[in-house]
Amino acid sequence: MRFSLRSVSHCGCRVGTLSCTRAVNDGENKEVETPLCTLYTKKGSAPYLSVDMLKRIEKLPHIANMHLSSLADYTEALNKFQHGVGQFTALQDFLVYISVHDTGIEIPSGYNTKAGTAVWNKAGKKLIEPQQFVKCQEAFRPTFYQALSDSDTDKNSGKKRAMKAVDRTLDFLDTILELHKKSERLRDVGVFGSVEGGFHEEARMRSARETAARNVDGFVIEGFYAQNEKNKQIDVEEIKDLCNKVFKILPEEKPRLMHAVWSPDQVVMALELGIDVFDSCYPWLVTERGGALVFSFQYDNNSENEREARSTDGFEISLKDKRYGTACLRTSEPLYLAALVTPVRILHGPTFTIS
Repeated sequence: MRFSLRSVSHCGCRVGTLSCTRAVNDGENKEVETPLCTLYTKKGSAPYLSVDMLKRIEKLPHIANMHLSSLADYTEALNKFQHGVGQFTALQDFLVYISVHDTGIEIPSGYNTKAGTAVWNKAGKKLIEPQQFVKCQEAFRPTFYQALSDSDTDKNSGKKRAMKAVDRTLDFLDTILELHKKSERLRDVGVFGSVEGGFHEEARMRSARETAARNVDGFVIEGFYAQNEKNKQIDVEEIKDLCNKVFKILPEEKPRLMHAVWSPDQVVMALELGIDVFDSCYPWLVTERGGALVFSFQYDNNSENEREARSTDGFEISLKDKRYGTACLRTSEPLYLAALVTPVRILHGPTFTIS
């Protein structure tokens, strides 16, 4: 894969083109413009949306984000299928990116080891070692994937723990790159290295320098939140200074991806920070708690409104609140949304994800 950085605005936003080769489609090349978000999926499917319904939605993201944690148990079946996880899930029209974890789900913290990374699904914990990880990717045949990493750190992690996360991640990356190079199936598949280190500048700088020195196609910026608080909404102000120092080390001609719970205002701030690719689990999380997104696409950067602009109160409403009881859904018949999200009446998820 190849990334072309076309311009950087005065505010720091990067505009570029990501060119990817889809190995399972006879080497078809596809270009997408950045910055962009990915399509959030559950076990390879958009939550609550059938493939037919998905095709009716305009301006969908070009990249589907699937997760190692939910797909690892299907490695044998996908290996026999031989056409990749995109076709297996009927998302062959999308580029496929495989991340290690699902950002929208909190998982137990403290189970990563020097041998591998712990991923979690309904069956429980599964320790994935680098050799097994590469076999999974050979079965999945994605467009690009995030290399195995230890991102289980946060602002409370000590320097020793942060350095251990960096060491483990670099060891995983070296093994994976060596195996990737020998794999015929992964010849046209991109690899993104992870930049770790928690909130410790020395660990972050080392992780950035060492990862940039490897033959990776892009970078995943993570390790700011422990695994048991993954779906905590991100605050870009907390990581801004540290990220700016990291980005001075990373080569400009390679894309930067970041997993987080992105509210609309935080996306704008992250664009100015220089992030190219985002995930999109935030609307799913809002839907799951019976809420709805209500915001305009007008961004006010007036310093007097800075505090209000960073508040999520203006982006989300709870449909369980009777203040939002009456609405019309195309049929012009008044409906009580508060009643719709009551479990005994109807499941709120399918209804309000597609509203």
